[in-house]
Amino acid sequence: MSKTVARPWLTRASLILCLGIIGMALLGWRTTVIANVHVPASPQIRASSGIFWPASQALPTFAQPQALDVAQLNNVPGDIDLLFSTLEGVVNRSQPRIYLVENQPREGATTWLQTLAVPATFHTDPWDIVSKYTHEVRGMIVYDPRVADSINVATTLAGLEGGVVASPRLIQRLKDQYHLPLLNDLRGKFANNLAANIWQIHNLWPRTTHRLLIGLSPMSLDNRASEGYGPSGYLRDYAVANRALVCWLPIMQPATALLFRQLLASVRPGTPYLGWFDSESRGVRMASAYGVYTLAADFFSNMTVFSGVRTALPGVQTLSAPALKKKIYVTITVSEGDNLQYDQHAMRVLWNSPGRGSVPLNWTVSPLLADVAPAILSYYEQTATRNDLLISGPSGAGYYYPSEWPIGNLNSFLRQSNTYLARTGLHVIFYLNDNQNLPRAVTQLRSARTQGILLNWFYARTTTRIGAGQVPVSTQITGESRVGLLRAIRNNAAGWNGKAPLFIAALAVAWKLTPADIAYVVEHLGPNFVVVRGDQYFQLIRRAYHLPAA
Repeated sequence: MSKTVARPWLTRASLILCLGIIGMALLGWRTTVIANVHVPASPQIRASSGIFWPASQALPTFAQPQALDVAQLNNVPGDIDLLFSTLEGVVNRSQPRIYLVENQPREGATTWLQTLAVPATFHTDPWDIVSKYTHEVRGMIVYDPRVADSINVATTLAGLEGGVVASPRLIQRLKDQYHLPLLNDLRGKFANNLAANIWQIHNLWPRTTHRLLIGLSPMSLDNRASEGYGPSGYLRDYAVANRALVCWLPIMQPATALLFRQLLASVRPGTPYLGWFDSESRGVRMASAYGVYTLAADFFSNMTVFSGVRTALPGVQTLSAPALKKKIYVTITVSEGDNLQYDQHAMRVLWNSPGRGSVPLNWTVSPLLADVAPAILSYYEQTATRNDLLISGPSGAGYYYPSEWPIGNLNSFLRQSNTYLARTGLHVIFYLNDNQNLPRAVTQLRSARTQGILLNWFYARTTTRIGAGQVPVSTQITGESRVGLLRAIRNNAAGWNGKAPLFIAALAVAWKLTPADIAYVVEHLGPNFVVVRGDQYFQLIRRAYHLPAA
């Protein structure tokens, strides 16, 4: 039986009481301000002419970029990156024209620019770009270095007021050289991070879009200029362009967890949360309980540009399975594809590494790349070999735990997700759930086009069962090294008597294993093992279980 989770709505009275207690206990701040915290049901947000966002689309499409000014931001302090990213958001809102090379991306500074094939001008002095576009900026919003979350408040304000975020040390330069006025100075405004977040939820959330949430730590690990932790510009262009609220509300802290619940309760089920959490499992579980799915994107660069580049999606071609024999059939999947920044950075490195294509391998990607970066998805589809199968990362169109999702909304969300799976041709799905029992609707509503489901990754033994709609569901074992993956597969094959086919699904951790490592594992499995792509794997299971073809 699947677990039904009641939607934990917060009443206004309980919210006001809790926030009042938080304020008196932690802030020593004006309780009248705290007591007035509320969230309107449906704000009126002014549309941007350069952004196309129909109700049926999960995330917006930006205008097509015609030419890009590229700023090299390697080894610059974090506050400079922050300034340029918010400038990028303001300028690219009408049409993408600025592209930032931030912190020497793993795949190379120009790798994706070459794939995008948009004419680009490189600026060795990034300040030339400020000079070129300063007339499109209304002014600057200054954050308080003593209150880290004021960086997020300033980012939200930048989107609403058409400004850039500046550290105090940049004020004079922006005034003297670029004649930018001071729109808002947050220094001394907040006693601490909690006060900053309460203020912006009370004052700014009613003015921002409610179609997405963005969660970014204001102080990210920054290895530029040996700064340690500092401000970062990743994803902030997208937040500013879409006039989104940017916050960081740790789940592990009761006061901020309460504020996060308030935000989750104020958006419609099916709303995306871009960014990350301080605790993955707790964050995804809490968001899922309110019908909000997660897109890990806190290190995604230039989303305003990638969301505008038009490209065809050739789709994924199914490969016919070999004849079913009394063999051990293994399919191996690379993790992390739900992670948009992995799709942009680390996956491109693995994709171009030696060994790819030499053995059958499943590569998880996010179906929502169709909205935020169709050029990235198209590149992988076009360059895949016959041994490379793109499949959907957890858990379809967005990372969520199905057993935690509000049961009354699950069917409509699955139908929305199905449109993206059909559009991208990703008919094998990797699901993550907080238990092994997927709700019946997950397999029932996916039965028409879904070839099979790979479930979780933390099991000692792989098993296969048939879900509603006659969809095969295989749990996965995991390997984090050559030896570990090889041992896990062999352990699951131990005791096989050779009288019937055996099916083993394995997950290779992307941060630890390369295609060459997986090729080594395949080469050392032995003659009784047959390694196949995920589509072939589920075709063989359907034959063994006498199920109809997908």
